[in-house]
Order: sequence, then C-alpha cells, then structure tokens
Amino acid sequence: MCGYFSRVREWAVANPGQGVIIQQVTRNFAVERHTGQGWSPIAASALDAYVQTGGTVNGHELRYWELWVVNADGSISDGGHDTFGMTSLISNDSQLHDTTRGSFTISGEASFYATTQDPTAMGFQRNGAVSAGGLFSCTNDPQAELVALGLTPAGAPVRYSVRARWDSADLRTASAKAKPRKTAAPYTPKAAWSDVEESWA
Repeated sequence: MCGYFSRVREWAVANPGQGVIIQQVTRNFAVERHTGQGWSPIAASALDAYVQTGGTVNGHELRYWELWVVNADGSISDGGHDTFGMTSLISNDSQLHDTTRGSFTISGEASFYATTQDPTAMGFQRNGAVSAGGLFSCTNDPQAELVALGLTPAGAPVRYSVRARWDSADLRTASAKAKPRKTAAPYTPKAAWSDVEESWA
C-alpha cells in the first residue's frame, strides 16, 4: 500500500565462469504528501523523516551499484538473489488515507564481467550503499576502476524495472466521512494499494 512492494529475482549465468555481476540501480520518487489543506510535493530526501512506521526509505540514495561474485561452477554469492522493493510511504500505521500519492520507480542494469579480482579492487565493499543491504556495493560510479583493471562487460546488459503507483486521497463525501463507523477498522481507499508494473530486457 502507498508505495509498498517487494520483488525477488534469482541470478543465473548462461555460461558459468569466474567473474562478477555488477548492477547499476536507479531510484526515482515522484511523491506528494497531504498537508491537511491539500497536496504538496515531498523530496525523496525528506521521506525518511516522514515515514515513522519502522520502514526505511533511504531517499538520499538515488543511484548506486551492487556486485555479486560468480564462482567457476556458476554459483553466486549472497544466495544469488536480487531484491527490489519499497516500504509504505505513510507517516504512521493509524492512518492510510490522505497520506501520500504518486509513484516510485527502481531500475537495474546489470552486466557480467569475467575476472578473478576481489570486489574491493573495483571500488565495492559490504554495506557500501545502505539500500543494497549487506551486498558488495558502492555509491560512486566504479567505471574508472573497471577500466583500470581492463574489465569490459560480456554481452549486452540485462535490464529490469519496477514502478509502483498509488493515491491515498480520501474521496468520500463530507457526509460519508461524518457518519460513525460500525467497526474500528480504518477506512482504506482502494487507490491506496500500489499498482505495480514490471519490465525487463
């Protein structure tokens, strides 16, 4: 709801060999929050302070790189999993309607590089980007390090994108809002639930 979704992909290399998978991740927020008087844009960097439900937005990280080590037998580090997702962009659990509306898009572009180099030689370290969790990652473009090591991608990149859209606006009439509710359950507008679109190439 309100931006929340989770997707997990599993990496596989068609022709197993020692190397790494490097993915550039780009995140885009186009979000408005309800102020009580109307809707106002909220910057991605301000979303962490707004969301107080225990979720983490990491709105300051709009681009970062992730790395998985591929072994000669084709097995991939960190379970070979690639997780895309977002927490609910609501201020607290007690109110869903009239919180946020808009869209969140996260895209990845990944390539395989044949190498025996340690990830640190390519500018990566564990927890280098908060949004990447415990993966080898970095927030600075590693291209210079890759060029210096003579590394080039093997084949065309693999691309994947997820976009969540939602609108938590309370569209009930004033009279409907004034009626006492028969249950304690909060009003949950259908449009508050995230509409999620995926694309890959």
